[in-house]
Amino acid sequence: MKLWLSPTKLKLFEECQRCGYDDVLLKLKRPRSPFPSLPNGLDRDVKHYLDRFRGTLPPELSHLDGHRMMDEQSTINTYREWNGLKCIYNKTVEVPSHVGNRKITHTLLLNGGLDDALYNDTNQVVVLDVKTKDKEPDDDYGMLYYQPQMNSYGFMLKENGFDVADYGYLWYWWPTGIGEDGKLTFAQKLLTMPVDLTAIPAQLDAIATNLPPVSMEALKYRKLFPSAVDCGHCSYIQEKTDNENAEKDSLAGAN
Repeated sequence: MKLWLSPTKLKLFEECQRCGYDDVLLKLKRPRSPFPSLPNGLDRDVKHYLDRFRGTLPPELSHLDGHRMMDEQSTINTYREWNGLKCIYNKTVEVPSHVGNRKITHTLLLNGGLDDALYNDTNQVVVLDVKTKDKEPDDDYGMLYYQPQMNSYGFMLKENGFDVADYGYLWYWWPTGIGEDGKLTFAQKLLTMPVDLTAIPAQLDAIATNLPPVSMEALKYRKLFPSAVDCGHCSYIQEKTDNENAEKDSLAGAN
């Protein structure tokens, strides 16, 4: 079967296999709260700013000796689309059938939107992702929340023929105040991140191993993707289901 995935979906699978499966296979998504558009606007403006320095570096990144912004503007424009950077990963697995085990191939399509990239002094591609926050992030903040995303971008770039570095950067921007002229001021900080090019294939293999042969059997295979112990969404669903069942039993007993 075919499965469409993204860095966000893979992170969801990492947080809770059941929520990831429900989202991708059953189209049962976690509730989402409204998201402010201001970070998106800042993200857009930083990207436009970076476009002015193709083949060089902006002043804020001038300390990155031996690096330069990716030269090819057309490539960056394509990869910035929400599904512009993509690759196909095929995994053959054995599934039981009435005539014994048979082999089937799952096709996992991974796509996402890359903010930008650099070349280092050996012409390896270095992932650069722009982030916004309300305050200065701790040095380990990126690895706590964005490691799967960085690994995903690195893997997709590798599958598209690039020699990818084993590190990348998160470029954080946060507001520091409003001047007398009414202009909002920002500070920025660069976090160095490891990029593991083997992590995503291992995760895709684990997902594919337990996928149903066809989408019609998705509900049957759901049990192979357990809920995370600390998943608040799954806990809520289970508690709600238990309460509804208890209420039904109570009403049945009263009758």
